[in-house]
Amino acid sequence: MAPPVARAERIGSPLMWVSAALLTFIAGALFGQAKSAIHEIEALLLMIAAIMIGVGAAVLHGLHWLRLELRLYHPETHPAEAPPTAPEPSATDRKREIMQEQASRPGLFGRRP
Repeated sequence: MAPPVARAERIGSPLMWVSAALLTFIAGALFGQAKSAIHEIEALLLMIAAIMIGVGAAVLHGLHWLRLELRLYHPETHPAEAPPTAPEPSATDRKREIMQEQASRPGLFGRRP
């Protein structure tokens, strides 16, 4: 039996296609019955949303077809990255380095502050 995450991935793209199609039909019906410019704009915004959802579904379908996995869908397959081994300098050390670099440079017109 497939893990629930994999099932959600298989269902995600078709659900997006269906929702994009439904939004398209709703927008078409609203645009056909529009009696003012505001109603036409609302229908066009719904159509834009349907296009965006359709593009997202196409991208997900393409990734699935190419067998590319996203960490979003398979967190158990991709464990979290290990923290870096070399310790990063603290903020106070970094400030001290910057102040020393600035102190060694000449100031405006060759004068030091």
